[in-house]
Amino acid sequence: MAAAVLDGIAAVPRAFGPEPVWTAPNVPGLGGRTTLAVADLINQATGTVYAATYSAGAGSDYVQALAHAIDRGVEVTVILDKGMQAKTGGLIPKALAGARVWAYAPEPVGEYVPLQHAKFVIVDRTAALVTSANFSNAAARHNLECGLLSHDATVAGELVRQLETLYEHGALVDY
Repeated sequence: MAAAVLDGIAAVPRAFGPEPVWTAPNVPGLGGRTTLAVADLINQATGTVYAATYSAGAGSDYVQALAHAIDRGVEVTVILDKGMQAKTGGLIPKALAGARVWAYAPEPVGEYVPLQHAKFVIVDRTAALVTSANFSNAAARHNLECGLLSHDATVAGELVRQLETLYEHGALVDY
C-alpha cells in the first residue's frame, strides 16, 4: 500500500522552481547570459510575447529575437518608457513594426517623472523571465545583472493579467 501511495505522489507533475539567470563577467564557474536566455525564450514563442525594458538597442539580441517572432506570426506586445523612446527617436517601435507597443506615461510627481523600469519577457503565458538587465548590448556584455526564469504557467499568466489590467485602466497606453 505504501508503495502505491509513493508511486502516486511521484506521478504528480511538479513545477520546477525558478532558474537564476546572470549577466556577469566571464569568470571560471559562471555560465549563461541573461540576453541569451531572453533570445532563447522569445525564439520558443508560438503565440504571444509580452516584453518590457527601459532601454534596448535596435541591434540587440533581444530586439532581433522580437522582430523574428513578429515575422513568425507571434503576437508581440512591448512595454516601453515613453521618455526613453523620446530620447532615442522611437528606435524600438520602429525596429518592431507589427508589434503592439505600450508605454508607461504617468503624470509627473512634482519634479520627478515616473519611469517604466520593469524588465521581463513572458512567452505564451507559460514562461517568464524577470531580470534587472536592460536588453541592450551594454547590459549583455558589461553589467552585472541577475534574473529569474520561471516555467510556471500560473506565474506567467498572472503577469500577463496584471499588464492587461494596467492597460485597461490607462496606466499603460498605446505608444
